Amino acid sequence: MRMNLGSGMMALGLLAAPAVAQSPHRLVIVVGHANDPRVSEQHAGLEHDAAALRERDVVIQDVTPEAARRDRPDLGTDPDSSFEVLLVGKDGQVKLRRDTPVAAREITALIDTMPMRRAEMRR
Repeated sequence: MRMNLGSGMMALGLLAAPAVAQSPHRLVIVVGHANDPRVSEQHAGLEHDAAALRERDVVIQDVTPEAARRDRPDLGTDPDSSFEVLLVGKDGQVKLRRDTPVAAREITALIDTMPMRRAEMRR
């Protein structure tokens, strides 16, 4: 399921929430157009490990390249790129940036190394 979040933003299935500087969620932002096969590939991989992403408080957002540059200049998306995947931590900082689809397992492994996640696992 995808939900329109306005300003060209879309969210997929797990949970829809607007991006903020500090958030109770980690964000995986997929920058691309809906008809780009890399966007479909990225979502298929994320859906496969949806439970692991939910456990780590991950929200997935689709944003067109134009909307990312216009509405989220803080992300620093490449003006020449038509596809990017970003992981934004709860602190609002970009933790991962790729111009190719990223395996959910790689995202969850990276999250598990973060101090905030380690503290969550101890609780």
